[in-house]
Amino acid sequence: MLATKFGLPGADHPNHQGASPRWIRRALEASLRRLGTDQLNPPMFDTANPANARRAEIIEALSKVASQAGIRLPQLAHAFVRAHPAVTSVIIGPRTPQQLQDSIAAADIVLSDDVLDAIDAIVPPGTDVNPADTYNATPPSIADPRQRRQAA
Repeated sequence: MLATKFGLPGADHPNHQGASPRWIRRALEASLRRLGTDQLNPPMFDTANPANARRAEIIEALSKVASQAGIRLPQLAHAFVRAHPAVTSVIIGPRTPQQLQDSIAAADIVLSDDVLDAIDAIVPPGTDVNPADTYNATPPSIADPRQRRQAA
């Protein structure tokens, strides 16, 4: 079994770390080069890291909200982004046919205020699960609750 880690500080720059797709990919590519191989065993999500454990809890809770709304989690994510009044378009980047189907299906989904409130209860607006993964600025559209809903 071959495994590797990611999320640890890299190079000499504090922003070269975290669990965003960009840094996961970079860490995996660097490990493959160092190990002289072209594949690793499936990645494991290290829940010993408090930030990753919190992410796992959030994903589980949001999955329940999606299920109760009768949609898949990726559809919930797309519909949530579309519900924000400051968002004029959602840029998708599907890598599989299933991801494309979820993105297309989400285009017509309008989340109720109850679902949006449930999401806000799980991850309050402006929350950084792991501040190392984000920028340190909170836009007014997140800070002011009145700006987080499309006008009816």
